[in-house]
Amino acid sequence: MELLQALRLHLLASPAIAQLVGDRVGPGRLADNTLYPAIALYRISTPRRMHMTGVSGLVWPASAG
Repeated sequence: MELLQALRLHLLASPAIAQLVGDRVGPGRLADNTLYPAIALYRISTPRRMHMTGVSGLVWPASAG
């Protein structure tokens, strides 16, 4: 499961959030006709891990802090 999908499911599992936004939680830009309140999820960056010979091929989402 991708990170944004897992985060969406986690947010919707909260009764308080689900009560406010219904199922209006999704990745990327919200459509112009979206009912508010709603939550748009974005991945800001995807740093690549390096090792002695170059890029390892592993990636991880940037931390919030």
